[in-house]
Amino acid sequence: MNLQPTISATAAVTSQQLADLLAITPSALCHHPELPQATPVHTGRPGKPQHAFTLEDLAAFAFDQTAHLSECEVRLRLALAGRCKPPRTRPATKRPHRLVDNDQGGYTAVPQLGPDDFDLDQQAAIRQAVKQEPRP
Repeated sequence: MNLQPTISATAAVTSQQLADLLAITPSALCHHPELPQATPVHTGRPGKPQHAFTLEDLAAFAFDQTAHLSECEVRLRLALAGRCKPPRTRPATKRPHRLVDNDQGGYTAVPQLGPDDFDLDQQAAIRQAVKQEPRP
């Protein structure tokens, strides 16, 4: 009987993936005891199992650590940390998209808008709307 919790590949981030995202080595993650508890994940390969964090735990951790910051403050801190260069494989002109419901029962991909797509008055209105949203 296996008493270890299981994590599906789509619901978790391995320590290697997290380290790659943070531009550090996986061994450097042990210097961050504030991270959620990692769970060993057996991949079928010989050797030690990989350690993974559930997406729920990482999302809760990120929210707890940054809930008091605005998006602008988070972006500024990342820029100053020097670990946020865009991946080389993605062209700078390509914009991310999001899916929205359409009237045919499916979804339509629409470009994700960024701060530069709004004038100062629109940005202020968006910030005010976000402040008025109830927090979980």
